[in-house]
Amino acid sequence: MTNALIGKNILEINLSDNAFGPIGIKSFDKFVKATPCIKVIKITNCGIGPEGGEMVAAAISDLKLTHFSAGRDRLENKGIKALAEVFIKMESLEIIDVPQNGIKKEGMLALIKSFKNNKNLREIYIHDNWVKDEAATDAADYFKEAANLERVNISDTDMGGESALAIVKGLNQGAKKLKEFKCNYNEVDENDVACEVFS
Repeated sequence: MTNALIGKNILEINLSDNAFGPIGIKSFDKFVKATPCIKVIKITNCGIGPEGGEMVAAAISDLKLTHFSAGRDRLENKGIKALAEVFIKMESLEIIDVPQNGIKKEGMLALIKSFKNNKNLREIYIHDNWVKDEAATDAADYFKEAANLERVNISDTDMGGESALAIVKGLNQGAKKLKEFKCNYNEVDENDVACEVFS
């Protein structure tokens, strides 16, 4: 399929929900490198894995994407760190969508660092990973300067009430265009935090 697309003026490709995994990424790599005009890549639920994440990062390293989606792909720290390094250099992303990837502290710190280099980010979806302690602090600091952010989903990240409150305050300070914020199932004592959030 990808061989048939080589040479076409493809701006967006959505291969989600196809378990092509690291083996299929070899063909994906060839297609992407031959299609420098591509702006949107969606590869959610494709069984990519940590090593596959590194391969995808290498494949997209010369692109200027606006939208990257890779949810439910078991990227873990290894895969997301490789992608984050590419995102830092890319500087063009408007949407980063990587939920449910088993991303822990080191991976999340790298990913948040990449947000800061993509000044036009409008949507961030990092739910069902891990955002607490130092990662939550970094996220809150980033949100203080996220002037173009419109949508954030940071649910199911085990952050706790103190971190959730810091993030809400960061968003309130910086994300003046925010339209949607999801922060469900985060071990928050809703009474205590709600009193501060709505005060």
